[in-house]
Amino acid sequence: MSSLRKNLRIRLDAGGIEPNRLLGQHFLIEETVLEKIAIAADVRMKSTVLEIGAGPGQFTEVLAARAKAVCAIEKDTRFLPILEEVKKAHSNLRIVLQDAREVSFADLMSNAEDPLVAANLPYYLTTELMEKCLIELPFARRMTFLVQKEAAERVMATPGTKQYGPLAVLAARYGTSHAALQVAPGSFMPPPKVGSTVLVLNKLTSTDAGDMAAFHSFLTKLFSTRRKTLQSTWRREISEDSGSLDVWLQEHAIDSRVRVEQLASETLWELFKWNEALV
Repeated sequence: MSSLRKNLRIRLDAGGIEPNRLLGQHFLIEETVLEKIAIAADVRMKSTVLEIGAGPGQFTEVLAARAKAVCAIEKDTRFLPILEEVKKAHSNLRIVLQDAREVSFADLMSNAEDPLVAANLPYYLTTELMEKCLIELPFARRMTFLVQKEAAERVMATPGTKQYGPLAVLAARYGTSHAALQVAPGSFMPPPKVGSTVLVLNKLTSTDAGDMAAFHSFLTKLFSTRRKTLQSTWRREISEDSGSLDVWLQEHAIDSRVRVEQLASETLWELFKWNEALV
């Protein structure tokens, strides 16, 4: 048994805690993997890291040892005594005991010198929380997510594929994405049924959070009927008068029968800004 697994088991047993599978709780127990994720996240001495889903704090400790400050969000109150013990050893740790879906990430990171995101996301909340990060923290230098392999593929999806959707478009608007590491089920306690990926997103553009929120709403409408033509969806979701859209498509040499899932992120952003100017 690894020392990390043993120490984690001691912590959990002391609190009478068993991982809650309904909350997607799978805790990393490989020290080398935790270190590799911290390296992939590019945590520096000046960095402020927003950790989403701190759990029993094994990754929190690694981050706090490297960063200027760590803001760790965790909704499961059972972990508070363990996280408070971590805080005693790392005064740069702030604990936010709340559901991440109900917290303003922008407020938590408003004064960060070098803002980063690091998260071990439960499968059932992966898309929602990644979109929330991209919408509220477009100024973050880097985002590093530990997610199931399928979720990583959705983020890196390209136009014309079945995985391509609002999440992939938002991620492409934010910057570049790549899989930094594959993590086997045996590296977790309890082990998940599928493999996981450490996904790294690097900021390339400087997009206002308000624009990202509006862009997400726009994308959600357009992708609501992804198999229909853009014109058909536009008339139903955006405007009954699609005449201006027809002109825009002609000006951009785009087939009038195009479906939204065939358009690149850059094109969808141009379409969004054009439509905003019309309103």
